[in-house]
Amino acid sequence: MGRVDPAAPAAGDPNAVEFVRPAFLPEASLSRAEMKSLQREIAADAVFTDDFAFDPTTISATTDQGSATQQQLDDTAPEPGTDNDAPLVAGVDQAFLDDEAISAIVVLRGNEVVERTHAVTDLSIPYIPGLLAFREGGPIVAALETLDCEPDLLCIDGSGRIHYRQAGLATHIGVGFDVPSVGIAKNLLCGSPRESVDGRPSGWRTPIAADDSIDCDEGTSIGYAYQSRQYDSPNRHINPLYVSSGHRVAADTAVDLVAALCDGYKLPEPTRLADSYADEIKHECPNRAGGCVATGWVAARKAAALTPLTATLQCATEDGTHHRLFIRDRAGDRAGVRRGGLDGVCNRPRPRRHRAAGRCRL
Repeated sequence: MGRVDPAAPAAGDPNAVEFVRPAFLPEASLSRAEMKSLQREIAADAVFTDDFAFDPTTISATTDQGSATQQQLDDTAPEPGTDNDAPLVAGVDQAFLDDEAISAIVVLRGNEVVERTHAVTDLSIPYIPGLLAFREGGPIVAALETLDCEPDLLCIDGSGRIHYRQAGLATHIGVGFDVPSVGIAKNLLCGSPRESVDGRPSGWRTPIAADDSIDCDEGTSIGYAYQSRQYDSPNRHINPLYVSSGHRVAADTAVDLVAALCDGYKLPEPTRLADSYADEIKHECPNRAGGCVATGWVAARKAAALTPLTATLQCATEDGTHHRLFIRDRAGDRAGVRRGGLDGVCNRPRPRRHRAAGRCRL
């Protein structure tokens, strides 16, 4: 899939996944007051208890054959009745390139990737805390509506009920499609952990309670901080994930599902694969100005661990002109390249060899 502009499906070719609540479409043209009002309507329609047909104990990222990352991708959805009865779990994540969003969907059945799709759409508003769905929701809707299979569960990179109006991105998308959904955020938007989350061991769950910034009774449990991984060393720590109900999944069940889907990584396998897929598309997707791509190896300096690494990247232009580039390595670190030059500085603190890539912004 490439660029997708949301449109009605052709006659005789209905979407497998349909946004069934068109009044809840995340229109970026709404005023902030209208956005907040719509979120309150969505929260009123959201179901924060279990309401699904699948057996949650059958959801896992691994089988005897290994993890999803070890399986060969099948580009088509499985035919009905030819696969086992494990639920279809879709991971949803995004990457960004200038004023465009790359929305990536990876669908798993057990440890098998059965479908991948994506949409590249324009972004029309900046990030506004609490209104993320109106920036990123439209691109996600566009991508989901290209699926050939119908997921039983959506695992969305973003908050669900842990939200000022109990209607984060995962809730907005889940209610709009009326599909069970779970929100998996890397940062806590609002609410208060019932105990410290710092340095907890792998598997630890800390309830998140509503505070006075949330439109519900203070003290209501709205999700969990889940420690999916942790270092053995007391000097290094991994932050928890913040897991909450999106729609039709209770908070306790949501964190159980996320725990079952984590395969030795911090992120659950569906969103981890969606994140990787979005990054893959980003580096293949030229920007509107032609998208010069620069790649190179980042080599470690023979210095202390905190010394920045240096990268030398060649801009891929026929005339050899040097454009202004930004670089992001596969670990997510950023670096800038000065105009007219090729030398960049990567802020990765550990001096080791790793891949970096840059894209021309002109």
